[in-house]
Amino acid sequence: MAGSDRQGLETELAEVRRVIAVVRQKLAAAPPSEQSVSDRADMMRLQELETTLQAQISAIDLMEAQERAAPTVRFINREHELEQLMRPTCPQYVVLEAPAGYGKTFLLQEYQRRLNASQYSGLCLLASIPPAFDGGEDAADAPDTQFVGPNDIIVSCGQLGDPRLVADIVAHAAGPRRTALTLLFDAMEQLVTAENSQFFWDGTVLALERRLVDLVDLRVVFSGRKVQSTWQGAVRHRLHRLELEPFDTRAVMESIQSASRDGMGRALRNEHLHHMASKIVQLSGGHPKVISGIVADFAAYGFALDLDVNSSTYAFSAQAAAELAQRHVAPALTEIYSRVPDEAALAMRSLSVFRGFNANVISMLIRENLIHWEGSPVGLLGVLSSQTWLISPPSGAYPMYRDAIVRLLSASMMRLTDPARYLRLTEYAASLFKGWVLGVGADGQDLPQKPMDQLQIFFAVEALYHRLDACRINAEDGDLPAALADLTSELVRHFRCSFGEPEELQAQFHEILQNDREFWAILADVGGNDAVDAYAWHLQILRSSSTNGPSAVGGTE
Repeated sequence: MAGSDRQGLETELAEVRRVIAVVRQKLAAAPPSEQSVSDRADMMRLQELETTLQAQISAIDLMEAQERAAPTVRFINREHELEQLMRPTCPQYVVLEAPAGYGKTFLLQEYQRRLNASQYSGLCLLASIPPAFDGGEDAADAPDTQFVGPNDIIVSCGQLGDPRLVADIVAHAAGPRRTALTLLFDAMEQLVTAENSQFFWDGTVLALERRLVDLVDLRVVFSGRKVQSTWQGAVRHRLHRLELEPFDTRAVMESIQSASRDGMGRALRNEHLHHMASKIVQLSGGHPKVISGIVADFAAYGFALDLDVNSSTYAFSAQAAAELAQRHVAPALTEIYSRVPDEAALAMRSLSVFRGFNANVISMLIRENLIHWEGSPVGLLGVLSSQTWLISPPSGAYPMYRDAIVRLLSASMMRLTDPARYLRLTEYAASLFKGWVLGVGADGQDLPQKPMDQLQIFFAVEALYHRLDACRINAEDGDLPAALADLTSELVRHFRCSFGEPEELQAQFHEILQNDREFWAILADVGGNDAVDAYAWHLQILRSSSTNGPSAVGGTE
């Protein structure tokens, strides 16, 4: 199967490269001023498609090699989620929603194991939704679903929605001395449509709830890449979402230390451990499966890595990091985007540079040919919200759309393999957000009105973030902390309040910036601890100055 997939991708790649050659000749034959805008846009689209196809081929080539390369790394950082599931007060219906590789299946299996190992007086069954499930007229032809109990014993088997399956599960659940039934449903994304989800809910979940109401307590955990968004109305309101967060440096340190002890029988030195873990987090964006693959690669070599940043064989040099990204990050992104429409997936890759975006941001990116989308910006937001399950809409605490799931992974891939494009995007973002705080549009025209208070704070923080982020590609020539301090002062000076006093807006801005862990981590990576201390000192002066009145807010001289 993999061989035929690879052959098809190679054929498509050859055709794309043939067309690229034709378009390149056409562009080369004309002076820059006479080159067609559509031809340049076509060239950019074709090059992005070429990169995507190469990544897909690499994913197929390396899938088996990855599995053989090193021992499996077992993560130990889902204790928080397990503790929540094990609590007696855990809600009746829980949703685990995360992209591929986030450890959902492992979490369900571990939860079942712990329940069975405890004094649990009930029955816990794990089932996986069959591929291409259809709850419509062809439901009778759907494959059977197996419900696996303790010791991997198949307790029940049948078609979802079939009353006979429900009756069989009830018979097992209501056995002697049993007081509860816990059902764990994995691969919920196989339901695909709202109609299938409703069929599953009505025919299986609600049917069991009615039959068991006077017999045992029922708890259900649903897990998948896309769960909550496929259910509508009253069903959605009954679901409690339990988010699986990306892994941080501490979690990766635990994983490396565990793999080191298992493989070598010894622990690594703390300074080496922290350096290695922080670089892996930057590479992976905290994606558990990617982290697992990288750690397994290093474990195969006994963690004998060159961690001298000035060495030509530094383990995380630009070239080494790009190779790790192609080997581990590219396949993960291919898997995550496999169910996302192609045009939306390409847009998501560009938006991954942004920590927040709305229709205005998308409109500006389309205008600059940084996103290719034929429809309206609002239409793209609609597709991203309804079909990708990767972005969250604005909320009271966050004023813009955001992708908190795969953003860091996708941004890391672009930064390592296409730094020029990454730099163009993040520099444009810094200029755009700064202009909006200053009341200036992308073309230098005055904006008809200033953004609302919370948006001014958000734009100011993001202008600083992207100004700093660009330094990861194009190093700052002068004093970076001083440059950031001057920009901070300029932004704060232009705050205008719709309600309250400017000092209140400035205080909120400083609090949000001080707690922006991603910003400070990048500053430490780019400039070291001295840069962190210097900019923190500048901020302290600026903040104390602002409390003495608007006239005191001026530079950092």
